[in-house]
Amino acid sequence: MRHYVPGREHFPGLGPHVGFPEHEQFEIRIPGKLLKDVSGKIVRGCEYVLGNGRIIEEPLTLAIYFAEERNVDQVVRLFNGFGPIHLGPGFQVRRAEAHDDPNAILYRIDVWGTWTIYASILAEQQQQH
Repeated sequence: MRHYVPGREHFPGLGPHVGFPEHEQFEIRIPGKLLKDVSGKIVRGCEYVLGNGRIIEEPLTLAIYFAEERNVDQVVRLFNGFGPIHLGPGFQVRRAEAHDDPNAILYRIDVWGTWTIYASILAEQQQQH
């Protein structure tokens, strides 16, 4: 852990806390790949629970995305009619299933209102289009 360095890029949703002086804040460096791997496990678990025991395996593929909400407002609006489903303290899930293809699923998972995971589950041939 080290002091926060102003201007350094931070992970979407995480970063300095508003209302506290930056020089008093600390940062913990976490590799992006680790967050992506953990997010994949979270989405797989959610799909198992919310998708009636479905396991994500070929021909299905899972993709994980991270973004600041203000930069993906059109994607955020897609989830307006879905959820949220509360799966524990600070853990909200929105699962959107395509009307014409039950294999096409989008997820928005919010952890403690700061870390948002966006994910898609698609058949391999859908990913190529």
